[in-house]
Amino acid sequence: MWLTSDLPKSPTTPPAASLGPLYSFRSQDLPVIDALALFARSNHLNIVAGPEITGTITVDFHQLPLEQAMSAILEAHGYYWEHHRNLIQVRRFKTKTLNVDYIRLVRSGTGQNRAQLSSGSSGVSGSGASQDTGQITVNQEDEIKFWEELEKQIKTLMSEEGRLVVNRLSGTIQITDQYKRVDEIDDFLKSVHQALYRQVEIEVRIYEVALDDQYSLGIDWNRINFDGTSGAIALSNIITAPFGGFMAKAATTTISFEDGSFDGVLTALEEQGDIRVISQPRVVTMNNQPALIKVATDEPFFSSTVAQGTAGSGNIVTEQVRSVTVGLVLSVTPQISEDGWIMLDVTPILSRLREIRESPGAKRGEGGATAPVLDVKQSSGLVRLKDGEMVIIGGLIQEESSETERKVPLLGDIPYLGRLFKGTYTAKKKSELVIFLSPKIIRASS
Repeated sequence: MWLTSDLPKSPTTPPAASLGPLYSFRSQDLPVIDALALFARSNHLNIVAGPEITGTITVDFHQLPLEQAMSAILEAHGYYWEHHRNLIQVRRFKTKTLNVDYIRLVRSGTGQNRAQLSSGSSGVSGSGASQDTGQITVNQEDEIKFWEELEKQIKTLMSEEGRLVVNRLSGTIQITDQYKRVDEIDDFLKSVHQALYRQVEIEVRIYEVALDDQYSLGIDWNRINFDGTSGAIALSNIITAPFGGFMAKAATTTISFEDGSFDGVLTALEEQGDIRVISQPRVVTMNNQPALIKVATDEPFFSSTVAQGTAGSGNIVTEQVRSVTVGLVLSVTPQISEDGWIMLDVTPILSRLREIRESPGAKRGEGGATAPVLDVKQSSGLVRLKDGEMVIIGGLIQEESSETERKVPLLGDIPYLGRLFKGTYTAKKKSELVIFLSPKIIRASS
């Protein structure tokens, strides 16, 4: 026999958390301002509403906390309310101040998605670049006007009656609008912050491969795999960029693979020619912000202007020194997705100085200029890869010619007759520039 005191007790339900006072209210086709006054008097509340509060409402709710009760009355017309101590203020608009941490500048030109070999007058930065001989520009520009674009995007989220104040110097934005619009803009800026402040570290390795005779057409990527041994490449390990695949020996070749197999690829490249390290820079850039890498020499050239002076003073000659970039300019812009993928906008430009020519005026003594003749190879493309993968950009082939004199010892030095025992030979050397890019997402510290 069991006693009632011995029976297992059913679990008791904990008391509900106190929600504070509960309110009930009913109205039909009543002006909002009158409904607020009636609700305040019946519940002993202090409510202040301005003359801009208009419209009528029909509500019927029972036993709601204050926040839900006020929302039920004001939600239909989008009005905003604040509770300060014992006073409830009802407004048509909500004002909120937000902060955006970003540099106050416009990024364009060589600092952006334009890879440019510019020739500008010395002492004048960037002036007249479009008129100077020797400028090479990829036909792709991306001028980033962050603040102007942000203002346009915010205004599309605002109502016609909203007001926007932007202080770029302090990075402060003040918005006055309907509270729903303000909350939407607040959420939008939070997502902008999250995407904007992502950073990526880009490790760049640039090698020059002096090609052996049997590889004069370029590196044979079919003889390399990404396990560190020679052989065929598995197609699953390859990502071809829009500017061409490696199978067609295009101007550029893009391949992605795991970073751990880099040493094996480098060893396999040594089988096709001598490898020389050009540069191994490492840069850190923010999401959607370009990084510019320049491994080049600024070659000077000259121009002169002859002006007739006053009587007895002779001519006045004015000279200007200009420069042109010879070498490699690499522009890389990363875009980091939410799931950890990285899209790279890569623009390499490779230039070589062939010769320097004089203008006809310089030969006649009328003043003139010297201008460089450049061999230029350039491309632009997109590639998508995972965090930590490495991309190869190849196919940038250069050819150099050199003349060598060979002669028979002693006999080649005999005047006149020595020409029979010596000769000049032209040797051609081909080399291919190979660029390895390895982007890694920088994780924000807690």
